[in-house]
Parts: sequence; structure tokens; C-alpha cells
Amino acid sequence: MENKENKKQEKKKTKKFNFKELFTDEKKRARLILLVYFVFFVVLIITMRINYNYENDDIANQINHPADEKLAMNNYEFTYTITKGTKKYIYSGKHYNEKEMFVYNKNTYYKENDLVLKQEEKDWVKVNNPYVEYEYIKLENIDKILEKSNFISQTKYKDGSVLNSYKMYIDQKISENVLNITSKNEKLIKIEILFENKTIILEFSNIGNVVDFNI
Repeated sequence: MENKENKKQEKKKTKKFNFKELFTDEKKRARLILLVYFVFFVVLIITMRINYNYENDDIANQINHPADEKLAMNNYEFTYTITKGTKKYIYSGKHYNEKEMFVYNKNTYYKENDLVLKQEEKDWVKVNNPYVEYEYIKLENIDKILEKSNFISQTKYKDGSVLNSYKMYIDQKISENVLNITSKNEKLIKIEILFENKTIILEFSNIGNVVDFNI
């Protein structure tokens, strides 16, 4: 009896793996299928996470670069259009370092840092800053908002321009307000800030070609 039992145990130990049983044995086939699905989903999740991190890092680099380059040049012509309800405010002019010369409501203004002068015939008179929503006109403020805003989408156009859209970071949280930034040839050309009750559009041109000026 002992010899028979020993032989049975030896047969179990020496029994070789039969690959065909994976397809003929229902239990083994079910286990194989579960294993394949498990491996597939693990690989899929890892791949998606890697792609997500790469794409977001790449997009962040693309969107920050034009704004940083723009601030570094600090030399451009501009048109700012602010719409609040039925009222529209339009400013057009040029910017060189800390100085601006612009026209608003048919009046000419000169701005240097916090000093604002308005031209009245042959004289320049000190006045209050005529910009509305000035905090959203200053590029350094927009750059700070951009750093913490959430990316939504990117659109590439045939002319080579690239539009990146963000949900804005305001009041210590991500809001539903949208920030659109358009660049072309690695230069910032347009910023759109879309609130529920107002729209701010900043357009830039002749970047790097404005000559120094004084009054």
C-alpha cells in the first residue's frame, strides 16, 4: 500500500504542465482570461498616467514660454478692449519698458510707472489712471494667475498660431472663468479673459520694434 501511495505522490510531483489544458479545461481557461484582462488594465493605467504627466508638462512649458518672453521684451504696441455689460472701453497705444503712450476716448495719455498724464492742448496734466480692470491688464498679474490655472484645451490654427485655454485661478480657487492665451512664433499676440459679466481682450503687435519715446 505504501509503495502505491508513494508512486501516486511521485506522479503528482513529476506531472508536467500541459499547455493545452488552458484551452480545454474551463476553469483554467477562465483563470487565464482573468489574468490577461488584469495585465491589460494594469499596463493601460500606467501608460495613461505617463502620457498625462508628459502632455501636461509639455503644455505648461508651451504656454508659459510666450508670456515669459513677452515680459522680458517689454516692448510692443497694443489694443485693449474691455466690455462690461453694454459699456465698452478701448485703449490703443505703445509700451516701452515702464512707459506707455495711448489713446482712450479720443484723449492721449502718457503713463510711466504710477504717473499718468493727459494731454490738454500743449500741456500735460496729471490725472488718475483711466484704465478699467487694470489688475487684468498688467501682464505680471496675468502670469501669476496662469501659474495656478487649470489647462482645458489647445487649438492649433493653419496660420501657425496656438490657442491655449485655462480655467482661471482667482480668489484662492479655480473658477469657471476662462483665460485664453494665443501665441504665434513663440510670441504672445492675444489674451482673452472671459468672466460672466465682463470680457477683457488684450491684443499685441509690433513686438520688439517700438522705439523709445518721451513727452
